[in-house]
Amino acid sequence: MNGSSNGKDFWKEVWHYFEIISSTPYDQVFVKTGDGFLDNEWFRGAAFNLAENIMRIRDSRIGLICCDEFGNRETITYNEIYEQTKLYAAAFRKHGLKVGDRVAYYISNIKESLFAMLATISIGAIWGGPFTLSWTQNSIKYYEGSRSKIYHFSGSFSQACGAALSNRKFVSYSKSILLDDFLQSGMTADGVVPDLIFEQLPFNHPTIINFTSGTTGTQRGWFTQLE
Repeated sequence: MNGSSNGKDFWKEVWHYFEIISSTPYDQVFVKTGDGFLDNEWFRGAAFNLAENIMRIRDSRIGLICCDEFGNRETITYNEIYEQTKLYAAAFRKHGLKVGDRVAYYISNIKESLFAMLATISIGAIWGGPFTLSWTQNSIKYYEGSRSKIYHFSGSFSQACGAALSNRKFVSYSKSILLDDFLQSGMTADGVVPDLIFEQLPFNHPTIINFTSGTTGTQRGWFTQLE
């Protein structure tokens, strides 16, 4: 869908149909910023947060069903997703994460990955990592150039990647922390989790670094922007 008159009208209707939450409304639906195919700006002037829109439902309905290779099944409500994301965001902020920083992950498709991703996006930081089933050395190449402030590993992935990272200069294990301790660090002295703050950002603010499969060589990444 391009920036023609019909295209603008279509995406304007999409915005209003889904009742996008924004602290500042957009001035223009579409603006051409250059001659290139990607030189575009959508919803100029709008300030919003993707995580806030994803988590707009915060009740007791089931929002997530988790199943693993061992046959375990768990259901998580929308409210639980919000509360867990709040816990992760508080810990991230405690450790200095801010708008524009990067969080690198090497984590399987488990509930913790969703909580961490939503927390990262709520702060305005960028969530990214290699395809988790790719071979370890291929993944290491990503971390060497990612310039990430926080590295998030889990389970067997942390064991495999930890061994390979042990001799790398860009990781300081003196600053490593277990997940439970990390999450607790975001609480106040009274055990209260600070409120979740959704940083209001331009519509084209980068949120996620996605990667190719790496089947033909080193994985290549690109930013996911809401454009």
